[in-house]
Amino acid sequence: MNFFLKKAIIVLLIFGVGNLILYGVQGFGHAEEKSQMQELQTFLDSESIDLDNMGSNLNVMESNIESLEASMKVWYNSDVDRYNANVDTFNSMLDQYNSQYEIYESKLTSYNAKVEEYNDLAEEVGTEWYIIPIPIKSSK
Repeated sequence: MNFFLKKAIIVLLIFGVGNLILYGVQGFGHAEEKSQMQELQTFLDSESIDLDNMGSNLNVMESNIESLEASMKVWYNSDVDRYNANVDTFNSMLDQYNSQYEIYESKLTSYNAKVEEYNDLAEEVGTEWYIIPIPIKSSK
């Protein structure tokens, strides 16, 4: 085997072992944070689906309320008895919407706090560093 090939293999082995050590130390040093990040990511994925579903349900509820409100405006001028018969229904729908919206806002606040916690952990863990050999022309 020629001298250059032996030298290249030795350099690659040194950098390879160095990278394994560096990667291992980094992984060991942040194992707990990475575990917390994984748990947070699982929570955030699940919570995101719940928030999307709640948002969709709130949109449907809002549409139903707006539709009933539009009908009630017509009934107010033309059919007062029908209007009066639907006031309680309208108020009940509005109360239910407001209650669901408060739950949604609470979950959204919690979600945002968890995102911030995840981002703080990600910043603490940072990125993983590697040693990359850069060929330099020798002065020989």
